[in-house]
Amino acid sequence: MRRGVVIAAVAAGVAAAACGGDGGGRTGRADPGTDARTPGATIAVGTTEWVAVFETAADPNDLEAQQAELLERVEGAILVGPAGCHEGLASALNVDRGTYVIGVVGSSEAQMERAVQRAEREPIFRGELKLLCGA
Repeated sequence: MRRGVVIAAVAAGVAAAACGGDGGGRTGRADPGTDARTPGATIAVGTTEWVAVFETAADPNDLEAQQAELLERVEGAILVGPAGCHEGLASALNVDRGTYVIGVVGSSEAQMERAVQRAEREPIFRGELKLLCGA
C-alpha cells in the first residue's frame, strides 16, 4: 500500500508541474525517529530538512525499483522528486533542476542518518536543505 502512496505522490507532483515547471513532485513520508510523521504527510515550503540522496534520473520511472526497495527498508522516510525542489541540491549534484533524485529525509541529521542506515546504501550527497516545492 505504501508503494502506491509514493508512486501516486510522484505522479501527482509531475502532473501539477510545481516548482517553476520542474515537476515539483515530492513524496509524503514518515521520519524514522520517534516523532514520525504520518505517511503521505507534507511539510511546508521553506522548511529545512536533512536530505541524503542515493541516485538521480531524468525520468522518475527509472527510480521505481529503488523506491520499492527503500519502502521496505526505511518505512516511508523517502524522498523522490526534482533536485530543484531543495535549495542548492541540483548544483551540489551537478544536475539540472528537473533531474529526479531518490533518497531519504529526516527533520534532524540523526533521523536522516538512521534512515540511511536502514536503507543500507551509501549516499552521493548529504546535507541540510530548504524545501522549495510543496506537494
